[in-house]
Amino acid sequence: MTEVLAQTLDDAGLELALCAPTGRASRRMSEATGRPASTIHRLLGAGASGFEFNASNPIEADVVIIDEASMVDVPLFLALVVALPDH
Repeated sequence: MTEVLAQTLDDAGLELALCAPTGRASRRMSEATGRPASTIHRLLGAGASGFEFNASNPIEADVVIIDEASMVDVPLFLALVVALPDH
């Protein structure tokens, strides 16, 4: 299902980011879609001083698909939402 959605978004010329809250879930997502996937922390560029991507430096993606979103805690989800581009 995710692969069909991903292909449709590619066909529309949209940049897609796949992520999940855990490394294991992101690996399964990558295996299922044949596309790169990362943890949410890696997508946000987590480092010692916080996240690289934020409101002033948004993620370069038009669409973000999150697997196992119910496992994401509120602070991490907020950081992700803040880092999304305005469009």
